[in-house]
Amino acid sequence: MRSTASLFNKTLFKNDFKRLWPLWVVFSIISALIGISFIYGLRNTYQPEKLTFLDTRSYYFEAASGMGPIAAMALSCIVTAAIWGFLCTGKSTVFFHSVPVTRTTMFFTNLVTSFVIVIIPLLTGWFVFTVGSASMGLFDAHGMLITLWALIAETVAMLGVAILCAQLTGRLAAMVLLDLTANVFFAVAEAVITAFAVNFYYGVSSLDDIGLYMLSPVVALVSKLTPKDAELYGAGYLAVYCIVGLVLTVMAYFLYKIRKSESATEVIAFKPLKPILLYSYATVGTIFMTWLLYDLFNISGSGTYDIRKLIVLLIISGTLMYFVGRMIIDRTIKVFTLKYFFGYCAMLAWLIIGTVVIALDPFRVEWWVPEKENVTAVKINSNMGEMFLGENDDGLIGDLLEVHKVLAGEGERHAANDEVTEFYLDLTYYMTDGRLKVREYRVPIYEENLDNTDSVESRLDHFFNLEPVREKSFHIGKEFVFESAWIYVSHDLESVGDETDLTASEGIRLKEAILEDLRAGNIPPTDIFDNAISVDEDEFITIDLCDMLNHGQRYIRDSYSGHIYEVDDSRYGVYHSFTVPDSMTATRAYLKEIGVIE
Repeated sequence: MRSTASLFNKTLFKNDFKRLWPLWVVFSIISALIGISFIYGLRNTYQPEKLTFLDTRSYYFEAASGMGPIAAMALSCIVTAAIWGFLCTGKSTVFFHSVPVTRTTMFFTNLVTSFVIVIIPLLTGWFVFTVGSASMGLFDAHGMLITLWALIAETVAMLGVAILCAQLTGRLAAMVLLDLTANVFFAVAEAVITAFAVNFYYGVSSLDDIGLYMLSPVVALVSKLTPKDAELYGAGYLAVYCIVGLVLTVMAYFLYKIRKSESATEVIAFKPLKPILLYSYATVGTIFMTWLLYDLFNISGSGTYDIRKLIVLLIISGTLMYFVGRMIIDRTIKVFTLKYFFGYCAMLAWLIIGTVVIALDPFRVEWWVPEKENVTAVKINSNMGEMFLGENDDGLIGDLLEVHKVLAGEGERHAANDEVTEFYLDLTYYMTDGRLKVREYRVPIYEENLDNTDSVESRLDHFFNLEPVREKSFHIGKEFVFESAWIYVSHDLESVGDETDLTASEGIRLKEAILEDLRAGNIPPTDIFDNAISVDEDEFITIDLCDMLNHGQRYIRDSYSGHIYEVDDSRYGVYHSFTVPDSMTATRAYLKEIGVIE
């Protein structure tokens, strides 16, 4: 007689818990060792007498943000495969469904068992680190509780994905594979599609973040959870994925209720899901294989795709991926039939149409230039070095956009020979909506075009020789406060030594001397063709200056959350090399004053 009075069966729980004791014991030992390694890392990173509660909290959060999602995913996958493995053979399915418990009781008992076995190892490492840090006189209740919540939420999220995958398949290998791919599939799909598409667009090294990776739980959590300033950022995302895990668990329950016993041994247990999974995997696989083959054999010999050759590779890759996928799902090699031929043609058709649409670029992705009112800041990296245009540089941003428009209007250039100078111009636009737009150009430039005021050469020469831009090329703008530096001098003159460390005050004074020479016209114009100041080779000084700067007005993008922040205390190192000719009298005089040269 079946029990219907309870959602939980103690006997079933005890049997599974005892049966899988090697699993959770081994992983608990590994987790404990990781906790011990965190303690040693804490001691070795900081001097013991200078350790603070914030140091301990940061280490708590590192475990929650880095190790937590990955460990929870791996454990959930292994434990779910072990507990729900009875769904993969007909005999075991019939046996388990004939025991005196309802499917509802069995589901929730297995759910509790899975959660307990997954969470034990994670909490073991957390407990060891907590006790270890407390034994050193450090204990942070806030860090401990936040990390505890994070580990529990990560487990709920990853377990929900794993149990849903267990209900969708009838083969153990397929169960594990589906769980692993579910946690990374959309992130991989975004990366593959982006890598494929940007080869059509000159100057575009990456498409704008389309957010598909947010549908890959472990990738999203590792990306969004970040310890910063002894706080764990991304807790909101953690809560969302915890709720998603619960929703997926509920979906898994209803699938389990309607799942037929004869679906055991099927790669996909529910027939309507077969085409969805087939076309998803085949599409991403086809694009990846096409992109890989094209780049591997370098068919076009250029940086952009030849659409005709690309379509040939699409057909070859699509044929292989579609029919191999169909063989795996249907468990037969008899897939070359008229019934499947129409699906195969439909997949190829939309892939080819999509590729042609990208090549025609109807949305003008390749030659996109932002409107000035939509830009808050720009980071420039070029042959002239790195510089930043902030909110106080509205006029310079407008000048730069004019250069970009001319470049976009001329289209892609190709160097006639290897002796032509290639000017690289990497632009990162910080938009008012918080997004980043990146364009990276490699532009062959010709000196004979300099007299044409409408040419790219003329526009680049004019922009990089504007006085405010030249100030920024030496990193002496008002938004940069000198913190510390070192200077390396190589020259044919007598000097104290090859390398000289500068104090903060000496660094500030050096920048003032450079600015004095710049304002006095002592520094020759910037040369966009040879990217160096022409000087007498027998009498020159080259300074390699590494500034550790406090960018009071610098906008930064958090690499985890994707948000743009304006920060007052962000330390950022800038490496800059420049030549000091005889005409830079103020700079040379100061170098003599501090004993760098004689």
